[in-house]
Parts: sequence; structure tokens; C-alpha cells
Amino acid sequence: MQDLRPAVSVAAKDWLSALNQFESQGRPYALVTVLRSEPPASARAGDKAVVTSDGAFYGWIGGGCAQPVVRRAIDESLASGVPITLRITPNTGEAVPQGVQKVPMACHSGGSVELFIEPHQPAVPLHIYGTAPVAYVLADLASRVGIPVTAMATPFQNQTQLTWAVIATQGQDDIASIRHALDAGAHRLWFIASHRKWSKLRLELQQTGTAISALDRVTAPAGLPIGAKTPEEIALSVLAAVVAERRGRQIVQADAQIAMESSTTEPSSPPVAAVKSCCGGV
Repeated sequence: MQDLRPAVSVAAKDWLSALNQFESQGRPYALVTVLRSEPPASARAGDKAVVTSDGAFYGWIGGGCAQPVVRRAIDESLASGVPITLRITPNTGEAVPQGVQKVPMACHSGGSVELFIEPHQPAVPLHIYGTAPVAYVLADLASRVGIPVTAMATPFQNQTQLTWAVIATQGQDDIASIRHALDAGAHRLWFIASHRKWSKLRLELQQTGTAISALDRVTAPAGLPIGAKTPEEIALSVLAAVVAERRGRQIVQADAQIAMESSTTEPSSPPVAAVKSCCGGV
């Protein structure tokens, strides 16, 4: 069978270079690998391509007939973060294993190809405000699960574009930190505080000009409902919420509020050690 690929393909040689470049630049892409093919498909098992979110191909996975279908599947995979196994075939009645998406081959020449699409999204950094013990624990835990962390003891050093932020200021520059994060464009902001405290600060922020749509991006109390008490437990619950956001999972915040209310609101007569070890007087 004649190999229909170009005799010299710079793009085919450059898929690995493109992958390394996009990784270093923090750009989203998908790595597409040919699992199997059937003549007269020009791709062969093991062929690869790196495909960007805007549909540019670097490498070789076959002719142009499959590319529109592959682009649509890549859009789906990048949006969900879930890999896709795609079989492109003219045999519309062909049975495929569970979990494999089957689409018709648009080329009249026929042939079948099965592809594995692996999405790669850049790691979204987590920006942590504050110097409370929970802030340090959270920074350590987040780095252990592959989430880059930037920290700011005071919120006035610079104005960078943010995506995720955690406010662990514990009464020190709470409002200034929240404003800074929202002004920096944070899509999601977790505030480690009780529901009662956030209600008061939210009203103050609203009355001083912060848009309601911006305030709605704040989640408080922060974290998933695990009954957290210590800085380590609170950091773990907050990190769980960040991971849920990272993986596109929806959480029931009402339940989280109930659980975190007990861990971030001071008891009526708290021992001094208990206040210091938990929330620093939130």
C-alpha cells in the first residue's frame, strides 16, 4: 500500500517541538494519537499530532477529511478535560466498544482510523492572600497536587491577572484583599470566613461600589463540608473545593456553608489555643 503522506512534512516532525512549546507557554492543546487504521486511510498506528484550541495541526494523523471531526472532538475534550477515543469509519453499522465515539468517514476513498484525543490544559495558578497558618498549609498542599501557587502577604504589591484566589487574611486587610482579587479578574474567589462575617463584608463592599456580579464570584465560607477545625483540615477542605473547580465538578455550597460555619465561627467561650489553631479569629 502506497504511503500517501508527504515525502517531507515539517509539521509531522514538529509535533514534539510544538508540545514542548505549548507546555512552556501554558497554552491548551490536545495530543492526538492514531491507535489503529485500515486501508486506504493514510495514517498509521502511532502517528501523532498536537492540535491547538484554535484548530492548528502539528503532526500527522491522516488526510484532511478527518480534521473537521477531530477539531470538534478536541473542542469537546478540552472543555470537559476528558480524553476521547474516536473512530472514524465509513461502516455506519459497525459496532464499537463502549466508550468509543463513532463518526462517519467523510472521504469517498473510505478507510477507517481510530484516534485517542488527550486534552492538556495549562495549570491554573492559585493566588493566596494572607499569612495565617491555613495559607501556608494550603500553599503546600496545592503544590503537591500540581496547582501552581502565588502568594501575597499584602494585596498592594502588583496587579496581575488572576483566575483563582483564596483569601486567608483572617481579619487583616480582608476587604482590601477581596477588592484586589476581584479587580484583578479572579473568576472564583474562596474567602475563609464564616457566613455571618461574609454577609457583613459583602454588604460593606456593595455599599462602597463593588458590583453584585463581582461579589457573586466569592464563595464563603470556603471549602467542602468535612467538619474542618484545624488549619490543616481547613486547608484540605478548601483545596478540595479548588480541585472540584479544576475538574468541573459542581458542589452544593449550601451544605459547605453549614459545615464550614461550625469551623470558622468562634465558640461562645473558646479556649485561646483553639482560636489560634483554627481560624485566627475569623
